[in-house]
Amino acid sequence: MSGIPDLLKIGSIPSNLAMSVETGILDPVVQSDSFIRFNMKRSGFLHSNSKLVLSLAATGDDAGWEAANKHWMLPASVGIGSVIERVRLLSGNTVIQETQDWGHLHAYRSQFISNENNKEREQFTTGRIVNMEYDYDDTVTTRSDVKGTGVSVGNGLEYKGFSATGDYDENPLLMEKERHNSQYLEEAPVWQVSLQDLCPFLKSTQLPLFMFEEQLFLEITFNTNQSRIVGNAAAVAGKADTTYAINPVESKLIIDYITYPNETMEAWADANQNLSFQYTEYELSKYSLASADRNTAFIRNQGGAGKVVNKLILMLNRDANDNTTADGVGAATMLGAYGFVHPLQDDATPQQKVVSNIRYNDEFLFPIDVKNDAYHFNNVLMSEGQPPMVSRQMYTGTGASLSARKFESRTMNNSTAGLNGTLFSQSLKLNKNPRINQKGIELYQTYTNLEAVNHTVRCWAEVMKVAQLVDGKLRSTYL
Repeated sequence: MSGIPDLLKIGSIPSNLAMSVETGILDPVVQSDSFIRFNMKRSGFLHSNSKLVLSLAATGDDAGWEAANKHWMLPASVGIGSVIERVRLLSGNTVIQETQDWGHLHAYRSQFISNENNKEREQFTTGRIVNMEYDYDDTVTTRSDVKGTGVSVGNGLEYKGFSATGDYDENPLLMEKERHNSQYLEEAPVWQVSLQDLCPFLKSTQLPLFMFEEQLFLEITFNTNQSRIVGNAAAVAGKADTTYAINPVESKLIIDYITYPNETMEAWADANQNLSFQYTEYELSKYSLASADRNTAFIRNQGGAGKVVNKLILMLNRDANDNTTADGVGAATMLGAYGFVHPLQDDATPQQKVVSNIRYNDEFLFPIDVKNDAYHFNNVLMSEGQPPMVSRQMYTGTGASLSARKFESRTMNNSTAGLNGTLFSQSLKLNKNPRINQKGIELYQTYTNLEAVNHTVRCWAEVMKVAQLVDGKLRSTYL
C-alpha cells in the first residue's frame, strides 16, 4: 500500500468553483434634477467596477449652435463628475460611506490617471481630458527651424488655425484645438462613473450582497447647473440662459453580480457569519476667504478627535460668480469650478506663496513650515505613492512649459481660463497613522498674493472606519 497522503496525489479536486456574472440594469427609484436613488438587488457579490450612467439634456435654446461654433462641454479635469455634489451608500439606515463635495475630491483623484489612459479611454467614457503632449511649430518651412512650443492638451485631433476675423491663419498663437464632436453636450453623449470611484472603499472590498438582510441604497445629490458645464467663447457670450438638466431617460446603474454555485456560497457565508472590514472615509471641512484677504494666515481646527486619521487633502478653489459670466462657476474656463488654484506668482517671493503645516497630538508634522512648492509636490507624491500627472507650470504657475495655443478658445498658459497654476493640490500624510487626541488636528496655512476674488479652502481628512456584518445587518463605526 502506498504511503503517499491523498493530498499529494495527482487528481481532480472535488469542488465546483465556476463563477458566473449577472449584469443588472437598474432604474432609479427616486429621481429629480437634484437627487437620485438606486436600490441594489441582494444577490451574489457586488463587482466594484459597476457603473453609474448619466447624460445631460439642454433645457434652453440651442438652435444653430454647431453652425455658430457655440459649444458646451464638461470640465476638462473632472468630466461627468462635475454634476455630482454628494454620494451616500447605505444599508438600511446605516450610512456605509458618505462624501461631501465629491466632484472636487474626484478632480484631485483624477490627477493620478496616466496620460495614455486619459487620451485613449477617459475622454470618451468620463469626459476627462487633461492629457498632455508636446506641441511643435508646424508652420515653419525649414526643417532645422522645427522646435517645441510647449505642452498642451492632446486628444488625438489636430489644430485648426483661425485669425481674428475667423478665417484660417497659420500663426501658431492663433491655432486652436477642439474636442471630438461626440463630446459636445448638444450631441447628448452618455457618460459613466465607476462605482469604486463613487465609493473608494470598494476598490479593495467586494460586498457580499446575498448576506445582507437590509436593503442597500446608492444616493447621489447633484450640483446646480452653474457647476456642471463649461463653454467655449462663443457659447459663453451668446447662451447665458442655457442650462443642462440630468436626462432621466439615460440615468441607470449597471451592476455586475458575481455568483458561485450554491454550496460554495453557503459554505462561505457559514464561515463568515461575523464579517468585518476596514475602510477609509473622507470627512470634509471647508471655509471661505474673502476677496479682500489676498494675504492671509490662519489656524483652523480640522476635527478628527478620537479618530485614526491617515492624511489630509487640501485645495483652494475660486468661488461662484468670480471670473465667470452669468452661466456660473468657471463657465469661461477649461476646468470650470474644479480648478484648485495656486496664488499668483511674482519675483519677490516666488516659492513662498503657500506655507503649510499641521499640528496633532501636541506635535507639528514638520519641524519647519513647508514653503517650497517642490516640497508641496513631494508631499503629494509621498502621500499617494505616485506623482500627479501635471507639469510644474500647471501645479504652481512657474516655468514656461504650457503652450500659448488654445483649447476650445481658452489659452492653455492662461492663469484664469487655462491651466497655468490651476492644478495645485496638497496632501499631508500623518506619521504612523495615529489616533488623534481630543484637541483634533490644527491646520496652519498662509496664502500670499491671492487673486482678488472670493475663494474656498477645502480639506478632507481620510479617517479609518470598520464595518461589521452580523446576521445580515451592517454596522459601521470609527476604528
